[in-house]
Amino acid sequence: MINIKRHSIDLILLMITMVLLIYSTEPVIQGDSKRYLSYHLSDPPLIPWFVKITLYLFGSLKAIVILQTLAIYFGVVKFTKTVSKYFDIKILTKLFIALFLFIPIINFYRHILSESLSYAFFLFFASYIIKLIFNFKIKNVICVTLFAVILLNLRTQFIFIYLIIFIIYLSIYIINKKKTFSFLLISFISIFLIHNTLTKVNHYILQNFFKEKVMYKNQEKNGPFNYIFIDAIYISTIEDAELLEDDKIKNITIQIFKKMHNEKSLQEYYNGRGHFGLSFATIRDYSNLSLNELALNINVSIYDLKKEISLTLLSKNFFKYLKFIFKKFYDSTWLFVIVPAILFIPALINFIKYRTQFSLVVVFFSSFALANHSIVYLFGRVQPRYLIYSDFALLVIIFLVFIHAFKKSTNKF
Repeated sequence: MINIKRHSIDLILLMITMVLLIYSTEPVIQGDSKRYLSYHLSDPPLIPWFVKITLYLFGSLKAIVILQTLAIYFGVVKFTKTVSKYFDIKILTKLFIALFLFIPIINFYRHILSESLSYAFFLFFASYIIKLIFNFKIKNVICVTLFAVILLNLRTQFIFIYLIIFIIYLSIYIINKKKTFSFLLISFISIFLIHNTLTKVNHYILQNFFKEKVMYKNQEKNGPFNYIFIDAIYISTIEDAELLEDDKIKNITIQIFKKMHNEKSLQEYYNGRGHFGLSFATIRDYSNLSLNELALNINVSIYDLKKEISLTLLSKNFFKYLKFIFKKFYDSTWLFVIVPAILFIPALINFIKYRTQFSLVVVFFSSFALANHSIVYLFGRVQPRYLIYSDFALLVIIFLVFIHAFKKSTNKF
């Protein structure tokens, strides 16, 4: 017999989920969706394979919408139950947190993108990190390992998870001493090996889908210079291209600069917030088209060309680049960098001093938010959908910090 009162919040969330799915399961296709609907070597393996397997089993993109929406539902339920257990929150607070975490669904639950599953599995990952901090069990270590691997194979954006896990595992070892060391070490090594093995296997399998070797060569690499290149072009001038030694690369770079001048897509035409966001696609699309032709002629990858051009331009404009990174951060969601930084420092000091689990939880969420924002500012175009993983959960933790502080203050009287 189901205890209605005990599971009331789960049932409310399920009703909301059903209302969303009844309202519409029509998939929304965006630019990036096309990559997931076909194989592309630059993408982590899980989303393309999830799409392909779901289409094979159900024959419709609507099934993807339903599955990813349900995944978010279960993620929100798991996270809400976890924080309510370890932070002793009442049912109304629990309901507020659950509804708040559901907000992102309204905007993107129908999109055929990686954000839906990434958000769901981040909530699972964060839940088991909390459980591991408060209750060191092998089951929790295994679950953290599993969900870390899933996140790393959903989005390359999550590469910073290695650093976050290292910080948390080291802190858990400090709390629990020697009995945890071997398990945490095995977990960290397992995450590294499984993540990289799946990536390599995926590349090996997908090579069979690219008949022309040159076509594969120009798609094989995905890394930071795909994004740094756009920044480098945006902040530089046509005169800086003269620093390039190879005449062919120099000429194509000058051609790119001339086109961007005509499109007013360089920083010298900066006209307020959002200009780089508009310029991003213009620089990316035209550069890829131009560099592809050169890459075919001289038999190198587009990525290697971007790397060479970027390093040359940034050697001349390094401090200008740093200023631009700061401007990207300031022009977008700067509050979500300042706030976690303010949380991180006292939480870390408190943990070092008192070894409390609550302070370590705050360290985890604040450092995750800082790392997530930093990697987006450094290597991409700032879009809200890249930041939902850290920001909504961080706001929940800030809310819990206030509740925790209020309880401590009332207990003194």
